[in-house]
Amino acid sequence: AGGGGEEKKKKKKKKKPPPPPPPPCRTASMQQGNKNARLVAAALAGMGNFSPMLVFDAATVSAVMAALLVHDVRNPDAPSAPASPLTHPWDLFSCQSFHGGSFRVAVKPQALGRLFGISGFLWPSDPRPVLVSAGARARTSNGGVMA
Repeated sequence: AGGGGEEKKKKKKKKKPPPPPPPPCRTASMQQGNKNARLVAAALAGMGNFSPMLVFDAATVSAVMAALLVHDVRNPDAPSAPASPLTHPWDLFSCQSFHGGSFRVAVKPQALGRLFGISGFLWPSDPRPVLVSAGARARTSNGGVMA
């Protein structure tokens, strides 16, 4: 009966890293129909005030994500192909990510949620960002702002 002080060692499971965030997207489910819709809409409106963050329309996200899916299925050299060697599982996300800028920010976007919300209430950004090439930005006289 005396187990001799043996203790069962519990194996700690390695915590999986969180999945990469989806691109910020203005969808009906995000902006209406839930108790936080007003706050989420304000955060999405304020997110564009902080470079490099971009918020996209649902149609844009749908088209780009479908194109990435077709690429992954059809391209034998894609990182998602079973034969492709990966140095790290996150290689799947670093090759062709569509994140709206969240991977290029020094802090987690979740930590900036309140700041995005307040900024969105006070200074809502343009809901449709205009992507300008570096060459076009250099040719404008007002620092890249296109009218």
